[in-house]
Amino acid sequence: MIIMRYIVRILKMKRVRMKRIVVVGAGAFGTALALAFLRAGHHVTLKPRRAEQADELNLVGENKHYLPGVPLPKNLVIDAKHTCLTTADLVVLATPVQQTTTILSEISIFLPARVPFIVVAKGILTENPLQTPFISDWIAQNMPDHPVFVLSGPNFAGEIARCLPAAATLAHPDANLVKEMAESLWHTHFRLYPSTDRRGVEFCGAVKNVYAIACGICVGLNLGQNALATLVTRSLAEIKRLGVAMGAHPDTFLGLSGVGDLMLTCTSTQSRNMSLGIELAKGRSLNEILAERKTVAEGIATSKALNELIIAKALPMRVANAVYQILHKGDSVGSVISDLLSRHEVRFEAA
Repeated sequence: MIIMRYIVRILKMKRVRMKRIVVVGAGAFGTALALAFLRAGHHVTLKPRRAEQADELNLVGENKHYLPGVPLPKNLVIDAKHTCLTTADLVVLATPVQQTTTILSEISIFLPARVPFIVVAKGILTENPLQTPFISDWIAQNMPDHPVFVLSGPNFAGEIARCLPAAATLAHPDANLVKEMAESLWHTHFRLYPSTDRRGVEFCGAVKNVYAIACGICVGLNLGQNALATLVTRSLAEIKRLGVAMGAHPDTFLGLSGVGDLMLTCTSTQSRNMSLGIELAKGRSLNEILAERKTVAEGIATSKALNELIIAKALPMRVANAVYQILHKGDSVGSVISDLLSRHEVRFEAA
């Protein structure tokens, strides 16, 4: 029976038309997804932002800065020119959230009409979070003819790049459309599960980075596994509270993009945001930590935007507020944690 199911899946894959996919952004996750979609049988172009980066990737055959030790196959096209977008059937946006709208404005005239986007960057836009919190919202306002999918889940780029088993949620409001897209990108080692809750999936992917910073602080202060498990659980409760208030479906928070991504990001030092929290717990300043990093910790900017949403919705979000106070108000880690631990508040768990 298992063998028959596998054969049926392979036959379905062969019936899927090969797509010309352009992945915009040659960081760790963009490169990993380019490799995953190449394995799924598509023609893939990886588009770095700078010509010199494209030249280096083509010359070295490896993304040494973001995915060292992972060879780039010869059939992966690497091209920084905007013209590579003109024949795309699908565009994957794998650039830092706060830069993505500028990039979209730059490349818009090169895009085919109604070409779909898959947004994989995780964060909240800081420019106007109350009106346009997510990239999908910005595209809906400024490029309404382009369908927008959101891909999010418990994924470390290095493992996807090395073809280790992984799964993620692919979301779009149209059930038939998202199922067809997930089927076309499916691979035995990178499974996509369709969802119609785009708002919930995008929300979960964005805000979990803030809570990963909190969990990093917990680990850095050696508060123990009990405290970490409690913190992850309460973080999920906060995320769900605000997410549902913003229109997300409650079940989304129990899926890959919800609890799955939260568990991965909040319990592994591979997480850029968790490792940032660990360094903060050592007493290092945010500027000092960032000066040593090449990658973006999206939780920093998202924390500020998230705080505006929390105020607007008037919801109790203790953990998110604590991270905001540390990152953006200059409060010490010690004083914020002391305040959280000393708070005397008896509440029912589901509240």
